[in-house]
Amino acid sequence: MDLILIEKFLVSIALGAFLGTEREISKSRLGEKVAGVRTFALITLLGTILAHLSGRYPYVLVVGAAAFMLLVIAGYWKIGMGDVGITTEVGAIMAFFIGVLCYEERGLAVILTILVGFILAIKKSAHRLIEKISDEELMDTLKFAIIALVILPVLPREPIDPLHVLNPYNLWLLVVFISGIGFVGYFLIRIFGTRVGTGLTGVLGGLASSTAVTVTMSHRSRQTASILFPALFAATVANSMMFLRIVVEVFVVNQELVMELWIPMVVMMITGLTVTSYFWMKQTPQKIDVRVQDPFTLLPALKFGVFFAVVLLVSKAASVYLGEIGIYATSLFSGLADVDALTLSMATLAGTEVSNRVAVDAIILAAISNTITKTAIAVFFGSQEFKRYLFMTSAAIMVMGVLALLLL
Repeated sequence: MDLILIEKFLVSIALGAFLGTEREISKSRLGEKVAGVRTFALITLLGTILAHLSGRYPYVLVVGAAAFMLLVIAGYWKIGMGDVGITTEVGAIMAFFIGVLCYEERGLAVILTILVGFILAIKKSAHRLIEKISDEELMDTLKFAIIALVILPVLPREPIDPLHVLNPYNLWLLVVFISGIGFVGYFLIRIFGTRVGTGLTGVLGGLASSTAVTVTMSHRSRQTASILFPALFAATVANSMMFLRIVVEVFVVNQELVMELWIPMVVMMITGLTVTSYFWMKQTPQKIDVRVQDPFTLLPALKFGVFFAVVLLVSKAASVYLGEIGIYATSLFSGLADVDALTLSMATLAGTEVSNRVAVDAIILAAISNTITKTAIAVFFGSQEFKRYLFMTSAAIMVMGVLALLLL
């Protein structure tokens, strides 16, 4: 007895039963009769049996698959024409091919089964999400798809400048990455809303733009004195998320550099989050709604690409002609406007054009410089109490960052 073959059949039945359970639960809530656990288990088992037989009879899988799809079409024609949806029928066809795949690639079959089950289960959530999407958001989604899936694959992958640092593909990949962070952050806010509490406001707002949160909270603190501590909580949480975002960005580009960078970044993040605990205990029940505009449009993405390329060139030139001092000056200057560009530049150059130590120091300096910018925003736009508290919080974060820089 071939125990391995029996194992394949049992796994196939289990995967089919999993999909059938989801379909049966989903449709039973609506009072509809539909193929369930037994049917889907038999469908995946059929696929696995045909895959087994195809070793001896080459055409049996093709014939069997065609016959099965005709059977599904006939069943839909008979009982499903009143319902334009064909989700269950498509799911049955997917189950058949998962059964086929289970014969050779059980691990992949399990992964696909979970993904298919998830897609089938999110029907209501997906419909609610689609209903909330505006025309502008749809257009921005298409724009993001263009830069990520149309432009990126056709770009050259070799440097095109005398300093050999401007790789069009890598530059555009980073544009896609940064745009994606803001884009996902925006839709998280759009789906869940920011009125669920200031904690979620700070975290989700920080994903989209910690600077935007700081500006909004500064204005709110001046307009309404009673929301001082909720505003401080949201702004400080959002600013603390910046350090986590830096770690994630570096991890994507240069995993080796993360091992040297994560400690000072975590130290500064924890410093900011520790201060927020005081603001949390002080805050009133009033909630705050942060209006974050769609973070993705094509022009800002292109501007970021240009800015990143300039920072990359200046960093390389500073390294060649001025040494480490030039790189540090660049990090302080660029961090005032945007910490992401310098972070990704250093992560790209680290280990090749500059040492890991210099790259880590430059990123920390850029983070501190960016914190100074947000402190300045609070000073110019916030109330007296807001600017005082945020100044002390930022000072604590920067001191810890400098200490980590000196100690490491």
